[in-house]
Amino acid sequence: MSGIPASEGGKPEAELSLSGLQLVLEHVFIPLLEEGSGSDHAKATRHDTSHTTTLLRSLQKFTSIVRHAGEQFSGDTRLTIPELPSESVNILVANEQLISRLEVCMSEWASVMQSLLQQEAHRQILGKGPLAEMDFWQARHEVLGGLYEPLDMPQARSIVLLLKNQSTDKNLLAFFHTQYSELVQMTEEAHDNYKFLRTVERHFRTIATGAIHEIAGVLIPMFNALRLVWAISTYYSDDTRMGLLLQRIAHDIADRAETSINMQGLFRMPHDKAVTQLSTAKRMLERWFTAYMETREKIETSGRESRWEFSKTALFEHTSHMAQMCSSLLSMLDTIYTLNEFLGPQLEAVTGNSHGIKQLRAGVESMIRLVEAAGSNIFHKANSERWEDVCAEFNATNAAIVAATGDLIDVNFSKLRSAEAALDFMARLKQLGSGGALHQKVLSKSTDILLQAGKEIDGIAEIFRENQAFPLLAWNEPPVAGSIRWSRSLFARCKRTWTRLKLQEPEALLGPAGLEVEGKYLALAREMMAFERQASQKWLDTANEAAKEYMKMPVLIEDVSQNKIVVNFSYELTLLMREAKALDRLGFAIPESALHAVLDEQTQIERALLTSHLEVLHKTLEPGLSVLNWHSLTMQDFVGSVRKALAAFKATWSIVRKNGMSLEKVLANIAHAAVFVDPGQGTSEDTMDLNDFVDCMEAHCNEVMLRLSYPDVVMEPSSADIKKALARLASCIVEGTKSFVRWMDGTCLEAQPIPGVGEDEEPFVHSFYIDICQNPELRKSLTGLTQAAQTVLVALHQYCESWKRHQSLWKSDKTAALDKFQAKQPPCEVWEQRMAHYADVAEELGMLQRNVEIGFVSVSVSTLASAIREEALAWLRALWQCMRATDKAGLEGMLSTIRPLRAALQTTTDALDIDRAVRSEALASIVSTGMQWDLDCCDIEERFRTRIAFAALLDVSLDDIKSEYMEACSVRALWRSLEADARALRDVKDHEVVESNKANLAALEEHTDGSED
Repeated sequence: MSGIPASEGGKPEAELSLSGLQLVLEHVFIPLLEEGSGSDHAKATRHDTSHTTTLLRSLQKFTSIVRHAGEQFSGDTRLTIPELPSESVNILVANEQLISRLEVCMSEWASVMQSLLQQEAHRQILGKGPLAEMDFWQARHEVLGGLYEPLDMPQARSIVLLLKNQSTDKNLLAFFHTQYSELVQMTEEAHDNYKFLRTVERHFRTIATGAIHEIAGVLIPMFNALRLVWAISTYYSDDTRMGLLLQRIAHDIADRAETSINMQGLFRMPHDKAVTQLSTAKRMLERWFTAYMETREKIETSGRESRWEFSKTALFEHTSHMAQMCSSLLSMLDTIYTLNEFLGPQLEAVTGNSHGIKQLRAGVESMIRLVEAAGSNIFHKANSERWEDVCAEFNATNAAIVAATGDLIDVNFSKLRSAEAALDFMARLKQLGSGGALHQKVLSKSTDILLQAGKEIDGIAEIFRENQAFPLLAWNEPPVAGSIRWSRSLFARCKRTWTRLKLQEPEALLGPAGLEVEGKYLALAREMMAFERQASQKWLDTANEAAKEYMKMPVLIEDVSQNKIVVNFSYELTLLMREAKALDRLGFAIPESALHAVLDEQTQIERALLTSHLEVLHKTLEPGLSVLNWHSLTMQDFVGSVRKALAAFKATWSIVRKNGMSLEKVLANIAHAAVFVDPGQGTSEDTMDLNDFVDCMEAHCNEVMLRLSYPDVVMEPSSADIKKALARLASCIVEGTKSFVRWMDGTCLEAQPIPGVGEDEEPFVHSFYIDICQNPELRKSLTGLTQAAQTVLVALHQYCESWKRHQSLWKSDKTAALDKFQAKQPPCEVWEQRMAHYADVAEELGMLQRNVEIGFVSVSVSTLASAIREEALAWLRALWQCMRATDKAGLEGMLSTIRPLRAALQTTTDALDIDRAVRSEALASIVSTGMQWDLDCCDIEERFRTRIAFAALLDVSLDDIKSEYMEACSVRALWRSLEADARALRDVKDHEVVESNKANLAALEEHTDGSED
């Protein structure tokens, strides 16, 4: 330590720095973190609280280390161990001066030990948790060990032994041995305590900084470890000391529970998340008590250890109070959630009283603000009266809202807007499964719903009777079929509400109001069916005669004014056909008929090009203009010949039309080509330099288009055409030098052509072509050009082949593949994977760039990508429709299973034995298949949700899909209702069996008593 520089006051600078750091840590940072971790804001942000707690523990441990280091540097903890001379013992004994110096040194040792022991006796534990106590014992062991280790060295022992034998100051020796014995005892005690606490350190750290849901799981292992410490440790076998350690653990558990509950956002977060938060804290607090009692019972049962008789008030009063607070908050959460769900949009849609419901929601919001204003201090026992006031005000507000909501329901359910909306609301309440007063009040409003349903039936009947003479028809809809369709649409509206009533309120339909509504419904149904029969029969009576009359007309007539041959087909016959088709779709029997029409348009240019073909077509049509009518026996042959002639004419016309459209497209592109771009006013800063402009113009790219020509991906123009064009271009470049004629020797005159030898031989012209075509550099360049072109063509071919990775989309048989896939009855996730694959392909192709440059060629892939994307969407659409059909069948199967079970449960108790057996069998089936039905309901709901996720890509109406999804979700409510009825019936049956057995037992006892007499 002699190398440490000293300050002006004589103390080492390191000691002063450590002392200052210790003061800053103990009086600034640690109080700041303790205050921050206990504030409401810190408790509202649970994510940061665990980090704050960890930092506080680490800072407390670091403070202990700093204090220890400062004490090591300070003069109080430094010991001077003098060196003994190397003489023999006899010489040392005779050296009185040496003995005197050693006595002074021993006196200093004793003083240092006394000072340090007094300092350690007054040391306080920093922190309130068990980790702080462990850090305390670690720091004490390190401080005392720094003094004990030098005194335990052989040199120090030799000095003590020498003075013990030769020193005359017995008081000094006694004082030294007293202090040394106390030092050894405290050092060993600190070492043992730290060693024992290290066995449970990981449990302490889990409680202090671990995840809140993990704490309950470590309490039993922690108590087992503490039980071992209780049995082995000398220090912690005392009731007071072990009790204080358990109190520190209880403080940490209560602190973690308090910081884990975000009072400011508890009622704002999702209900499931808030319930999980409170339930986890409550379970941890309750587990703290049960784990302690289980460990205590084990100790008492074993009989080998001392019993745990700690103060339950100190250990569990605060945690038990917090557990009760969590239960109260859970009850409040359920109340708020029930009110919010009840006062949702569905109640507003049913009652139409948006203002009243808005006021009730404001009351619910005031309940939330009331609890939030209480803050986190409500968990302390001292604030119990304040919390009781909050609960009383909360319950009073809840009672007022429930009463006001009940009055609103009484008023508005008597003037419902829609019976179907009210049934939807009741189904939602049954799905929630709450049995509150509001729910029971709504569920008891079946009579009001029946009255509204009767009003709706009366309104529809009035509309039907007022408009049945002139019903409202859709555009281009035939009158008879349209009137029937209009009548059925009105009836479908009544039937939908009636079906919902039969499913949800079968008991209410048995009452007077239900029977009245049923009578109105059946009367309207009979009236509408009579209207349909009358309208259809009236049309059938006239259809045959009209068809015979119109069929006698010639097939074709010639329109002289327009110089056209047209089909002689009257409008009345067309209307007759439309009526027949529409009535056939509605399920009515109609007379058989078959008519066909062909429309065609030609331009003047096409008419001129197809003159000869038109003459052939006119000759084929001639019989229909003169001798044939709609009853002719040769009509079939005539139709066949006309179709054949029309097919031949159409094939020729298609070729002409296709070439004409190509020419028109090219001409349109030429006409709209922007040869020059108007730079606008002024000079743009982005104007290219001349050299850049020339380089850009020289970097020419030819465009190649890829398209899907079933069943291959083709390139236009083809690779062979591109190769020929490039070869022709290279040849033209060289052969262009033939135009440069040489001059005659010594003149500036061009050489004259030399006639050929034969008549057919072309004359020879002296030009530069002969010299240039033999130039090796030119030949090398031409070879390089050919190789470069070939490289690009190979790359083009490879790129074109790469698109064939999607060929399964258009080459596979969609119908067979889907039938095979559906036959495997795959689960929902397999359906989703298949549809997600095609959706990803469609999305990838939709985001693909329009052009891809390969060398000097720009490949246009937009047409090909669009075609393949449509194929992927077609697969997705087919899979979606297939899954929809499967889901509908599964849903119908579930409903068909529920109906007979419901009917069997409704069998009266005085029914025949067969009916009672059926009811017993149904009851057993419901009880045994409850879990499987829950899985089936989850599966059918997930399948409908999966199809909703892909509906946006297919332009499917979300309203229809959501209505189907709501129908699928209603199955769970139906099954829950069926299970509830089954449980009630089983309880009644068990009660009847018990009463019957009691009666039999009484009769048996009476008979036995009579026999004894």
